Amino acid sequence: MVKFLTADGLAIGNKIKNKAALPGWISQKDDFIFGALRGLFDTDGGIYRKQKKYSRAFIEFQTTSPAINRDICFLLRKTKFTPSKTFTRSGFTKKKGHNVRIQKQEEVRRFFRLVGSSNPNNIVRFKHCTEKNYVPASNRLYKQIVAYKGRLPFKTRL
Repeated sequence: MVKFLTADGLAIGNKIKNKAALPGWISQKDDFIFGALRGLFDTDGGIYRKQKKYSRAFIEFQTTSPAINRDICFLLRKTKFTPSKTFTRSGFTKKKGHNVRIQKQEEVRRFFRLVGSSNPNNIVRFKHCTEKNYVPASNRLYKQIVAYKGRLPFKTRL
């Protein structure tokens, strides 16, 4: 597996120190783009509530890698999403971080239609958002997340 992935352009080791970026071939086909975005979303992202007083959801990718941040933005723009970027020291890490968000509600729904997710946490939170019009904290949905048995990757037909 390692030989296969390194032959296709992925670097071994620390992605920050190695200044790792996504291989160029990923951007050549929508299926590759959507698969890469799904993998990044499932591992380094999530669906969140805009703010406590809003019922809007947004998708966020969090990374400490400037190169990965740049690649996420490129892939999203290439597939007609309008990402916004922030620089932060909060989130899942206290290190300097780069967050990329999809905030337009029609784009959040389109993301789940085209890209989808294989992470039960993201799937259950998205479903809750579309059915109840808000995104609760993951700990409030723990039983549903653990019990999720749906098809993976999950994609909506909205």
